[in-house]
Amino acid sequence: MPRRRTLLPRFAAAVTAIVALVAIGSALGVLAYAEDSPCDTCQPDARIADGRAATALRDARARWRAQHLSDYSFRVRVQCFCGPMDHRVVVRGGRAVKPHPDVRGVSTVPLLFRKVAHAIREGVHVLRVRYDTRTGLPREIRIKPADEDLGDGMVMSVSDDDVTYRAARLRPLPHR
Repeated sequence: MPRRRTLLPRFAAAVTAIVALVAIGSALGVLAYAEDSPCDTCQPDARIADGRAATALRDARARWRAQHLSDYSFRVRVQCFCGPMDHRVVVRGGRAVKPHPDVRGVSTVPLLFRKVAHAIREGVHVLRVRYDTRTGLPREIRIKPADEDLGDGMVMSVSDDDVTYRAARLRPLPHR
């Protein structure tokens, strides 16, 4: 009697692989099941939705421009899943002088403002910004992107995708 081939072992292996991938994804915070729709973590920060974040950014930029600083130094710290990176940045004529690659995207105060503006445009889930009340310097920026609603109750979330930028020790430099 000829032996019948069955697909059951292959099907069981495929199901086992899918279950393992979902388990690994859930453990890493990449996939999550959303009970409610729409996804709560897919929504933009309330401060973005009601316009407070854009107003605060506009006011801080105005305070910064009133300083008329094009030569200055400050410390910038980037904190993300990979650990903190802390560097002193020197700015001459509005441009960073040889910034460390870790902080190149936030190596001037206007670049910090751009980071906030980008987060507002993207509608991130969490945006917390503390501005210096006198200079407008963004002292702390915390950004957590919104999760992606994949439909059917599935949400793509990366648990280590939030980042915090801290700026401190702003010092005007003498003009050269």
